[in-house]
Amino acid sequence: MKKKQFYNLCSFLTDLLIFALAFYAIWTAVHERGGKPDYSTFRYFTTDSNALAGAVSFLAAAFTFPVLIGKRERVPKSVLILKYVGTCAVGLTFFVVLLFLGMIFGHETQYDGTSLYMHGIIPMLAMVSWIAFDRGAHLRYRTFLFGLIPVALVEDYFPDTKVYRLIIPSNVVRNTVFYVNKCGYRIVKVVGFDRETNMADYVFEKRIRRKSK
Repeated sequence: MKKKQFYNLCSFLTDLLIFALAFYAIWTAVHERGGKPDYSTFRYFTTDSNALAGAVSFLAAAFTFPVLIGKRERVPKSVLILKYVGTCAVGLTFFVVLLFLGMIFGHETQYDGTSLYMHGIIPMLAMVSWIAFDRGAHLRYRTFLFGLIPVALVEDYFPDTKVYRLIIPSNVVRNTVFYVNKCGYRIVKVVGFDRETNMADYVFEKRIRRKSK
C-alpha cells in the first residue's frame, strides 16, 4: 500500500470513529435525563462544536471512500475546508477545557461521562487526523482564515456576558499587542508583580455593548 493510500485509509477510519463518538456523546447528552429529549445541550459551544466535527467527519469519510477504491482522485477542497473548520472548533473546546476550565473547576469534573468524549477524545482524534493523516491538506494560507470562524462565534454563545477578562504575562508582548490593537481589549490592572524578575500579569477587559432589541 502506498503511503498516500495509507494516510487516506487512516483518515477515513478516524473520520468514521469521530462521527460515531460524536453521535453517541450528543445522543447520550440529549437523553441522559430520561423521558422527553432535552435539546438545551445545543446551547453550549462544546455540543455544537462536536456536532459540527461529527457531521463534517462523516462528510469527509463519504468523499474519502471513493478515493480509496479508485473512483476519485482526491477529496474536494471544499470538504477539506469544512473538516478544518470542524477541527478548529473542537480544538478550541479542547484547549479551553484543558488550560482554563480544568484549572478552575478541576480536570476530573471536565472529563466525566460524555464530557470525556466531547472535551477530550473527539478533539484529539480530529486534530491527529488533520495534522497526521490529512497533513494540512495542502490548503492555501488564506484558506486557514476559515478556522477563525468558530472563535469569532464564541461571544455570541454568551449573549448575557457584559465583560470579558483575560490575564496575560507582561513579557508576552505579541499577545498584548494583538488583544489591545485587534480585539478591543484594554489593560485595567497589573497583578502579581515579581521584583526579582521584574515581571507581572496584565488583566485585560473587553466590555460588550449589545444593541437593545
